Amino acid sequence: MTTDSDRLPAGHVTIRDGGETLLLLLHGLGCSRDSFAGAFTSPHLHRYSLCALDFAGHGSAPPPAPGGRLLLQYAEDARQALQQALRELPATRHACLVGHSMGGAVAILAAARHGGISGVVSAEGNLAAADCGLASRGIASQSLKEFAMSGAGRLRSDLARAGDAASRQWGAQLAQASPHAVHRAARDLVSWCDSGSLAALWAALPSRAYLHGSATGTGHLAGLLDPAEVTVIPGSGHFMMTDNPGSFYQAVAQAASRMTT
Repeated sequence: MTTDSDRLPAGHVTIRDGGETLLLLLHGLGCSRDSFAGAFTSPHLHRYSLCALDFAGHGSAPPPAPGGRLLLQYAEDARQALQQALRELPATRHACLVGHSMGGAVAILAAARHGGISGVVSAEGNLAAADCGLASRGIASQSLKEFAMSGAGRLRSDLARAGDAASRQWGAQLAQASPHAVHRAARDLVSWCDSGSLAALWAALPSRAYLHGSATGTGHLAGLLDPAEVTVIPGSGHFMMTDNPGSFYQAVAQAASRMTT
């Protein structure tokens, strides 16, 4: 029986039937499910079912509910999207969470709170305090009023003038997001990372994989990552799915295969 708590507003979830393993794709701060548009055309993922969603206040999704820890609300969004996909794809036998940046943190929280997850693939997902250096700590350091009135606009302008396509794409997605939701999510993300809780939950996952771009380092995660679970995506930075989608989605497929066989 479907209840209201298992329904997401129409129009911000994309589901594709492809096989017995479902990949739930979770985007980063200020982004949208469009971050994973290449997944739906990647030859490496043709044997996988896919589900991508916009978190509340991102992409086409309505603003989040007031109060509470926003990343936990996003983990609930992920649970609802997973349940929706499972209803539409009854042949599914396995489900893996694939999270980029903030989405990696949400994937960890969702896997810890909800059963039936075969594994988590983190694409430079937030684990430690140092992971908040790209943008989230800068956003969180501003007041809500400051970010909504000027900070968000400055960030979008800077990204629009960036020399790399990934940053410009992020800026275009940020323009769709609610500044209030982005600010609130950034503050909650910083709080989770600074607390050390995400690293502890990551270590407790029974099956996990960590992907990072060759232009970014993982030295700050020494002791948190098992070298056997790490894959470097060549010719890419933080936005691996844009910089080198072929290698990125190949690595996702390989990780999901290990987790489900």
